[in-house]
Amino acid sequence: MLLSYFSLFSYLAHHLVFLQHWCVSSMPTQIAEKVLWQALVCARPIPSQEKWKTYLQVSGLIHLFIVSGSHFLVLQWLLRKLRTPRSFEFFILWFYNAVTGFSAPGTRACLGISMAFFFKVKEEQKLLAIALLCLALEPSWIRSHSFWLSWLASLILFVTPRMKIEILRNFIFYGVWLSLGFSISFWSVPLNLILGPFISWVLFPLAFLSYVPGFNWLFQLSITFLEKILDWFSDGSKAQAYPVLISQLAGLVLVTHLVLHLRRLQWKGKSIR
Repeated sequence: MLLSYFSLFSYLAHHLVFLQHWCVSSMPTQIAEKVLWQALVCARPIPSQEKWKTYLQVSGLIHLFIVSGSHFLVLQWLLRKLRTPRSFEFFILWFYNAVTGFSAPGTRACLGISMAFFFKVKEEQKLLAIALLCLALEPSWIRSHSFWLSWLASLILFVTPRMKIEILRNFIFYGVWLSLGFSISFWSVPLNLILGPFISWVLFPLAFLSYVPGFNWLFQLSITFLEKILDWFSDGSKAQAYPVLISQLAGLVLVTHLVLHLRRLQWKGKSIR
């Protein structure tokens, strides 16, 4: 499959593009910040000339506005709170992935969440298997920065210890980003600790709630709150966009997997002795 010229998700995205167009056209007319709503809900890219592009890149929050794992985790959590059947949950997750255009980060996350039961291995091994399956189904993603960056971001989440306040994880996350050459604000870590959960668990659901008449003001109020905070902390500089080579990204990801696997073998050897 890795040697195949057929790209499944590109084929599906091309033939189901009307779903994303429907998502954009269905946006509530009362929403003032249309660009941000379309990015959050429909995975529409934020134009480079928009102030939000600068705000989100410099603050390090841009990854929360690209359809990826956080979107699907929130959807899955909401569906399970509603006690929907697993088959319906599977359909909704993949339908939303289709609506957002089968992006590389979104599809990798959706596949990982919806097929988690199938891979009875350790978390980082499951991540490797899911990512290789994605490449098998969509070989063109081997040249995709967003695919490798989302893979690297997920890998960082697995290799760092879990804490109630994820300070260490954020320092490692942005430390890796800086080592790759990205320019981010000094405030990226505290902003992600404070605003990360707000964007994923409040702003994203409120964007969907805007469809209900009379509730769109909640989304608008949240956007105003976010804008004031980012305007206060923004230094007006622009973050660099993907200054690193694909080979560097891929090498970093695969070497990390190799190190984790060798460490696991070492632990098993010690336990046997």
